[in-house]
Amino acid sequence: AGHCYGSTPCCSFDDVASSHWAHDEISAVCDAGFASGCGGRNYCPEDDTTRAEMASILVNALGVPLSTAAPGAYFNDVATHWSAAYANTLYEQGITSGCGTRIFCPENECGRDQAAVFVANALRLSGSSAAYNAYFSDLDSTSWATPFINRLHEEGIVTGCATGRYCPGDSLRRSSLASLIARGFLCM
Repeated sequence: AGHCYGSTPCCSFDDVASSHWAHDEISAVCDAGFASGCGGRNYCPEDDTTRAEMASILVNALGVPLSTAAPGAYFNDVATHWSAAYANTLYEQGITSGCGTRIFCPENECGRDQAAVFVANALRLSGSSAAYNAYFSDLDSTSWATPFINRLHEEGIVTGCATGRYCPGDSLRRSSLASLIARGFLCM
């Protein structure tokens, strides 16, 4: 899996052994300047990703300028949050409309289903027309995220959480976030 993003990582973290399944991806997104650690010399690969972290890494991966709109211009709940400019940028780029009326929910865990939609929208990929269970047995035929999860699978960006499963309702771990971003933005 994925040596399309380089062979000699510069970034290394004390809590990500070279044998960790996402070592190369974590190093790659750090080397690219898309993401950093969680403090000290750690990446916290098994921590859940927040929506604020997802916004930050996506904007960095896109390489677009940060929004200059007022912090609460689109979402009331980021008016004093560090992620305001990132959330605003995603809104302006048409990647998200938030998690409710004028709210972004920056400290909420980002689910694997939400992450797929964020990344598909950022890459301007339309939803797949494949049957809801074409690739993963645990996807719902009525879920708004299913066509995007399937499209990311077709593009080789997601492989799931286990054989034949995507685990759409699970929180996205920081290790999986790095894998998703590396495959979507460094390998496309």
